[in-house]
Amino acid sequence: MAFCAWMDEQERSKGRLPAGCKIRLPTEAEWEYACRAGKKTWFWWGDSKEEGEGRLNWIGMRRKPPAIAPVDHYGARGRNGFGLADMLGNVWEWCLDGFDPNGAHAELWMGSESQRVARGAAFGGGPGLPRCACRESRDPSYSSAVYGFRVACGPAALGTPARTETNRQR
Repeated sequence: MAFCAWMDEQERSKGRLPAGCKIRLPTEAEWEYACRAGKKTWFWWGDSKEEGEGRLNWIGMRRKPPAIAPVDHYGARGRNGFGLADMLGNVWEWCLDGFDPNGAHAELWMGSESQRVARGAAFGGGPGLPRCACRESRDPSYSSAVYGFRVACGPAALGTPARTETNRQR
């Protein structure tokens, strides 16, 4: 969240931020839309996990490179229909939403102060785990090499999620 605020300030000061927009984490729905890139399949390339070879790095497929997350390593073959790389199987990506154990929401959902949504699965997961619909919850203060984020430029009207003592310290 601090990085998003810093980047928002940088882009706004240079006049590169569209009016009414801000740099922030994507909502869970925005993340899934970006991952699927217009498809309704298990993975952004289709429904076959075998076709994931050469598109993402997951344990259980070829172990080269083993247990690392090489950014954009697979070139065009590793990018979805929107041209986004590493949407699955790179690192779990934080979303703006709180975690609802009953499922994802179409709109920003902040019902949980203690858990946030992470999507996409990480390079250490087995085949089939990094699906477009894969999600998990974590305390927002959780830190690990298999967690990261990507930023979105979206409507400022979404605002900032309610802050807890934990994420104020970050």
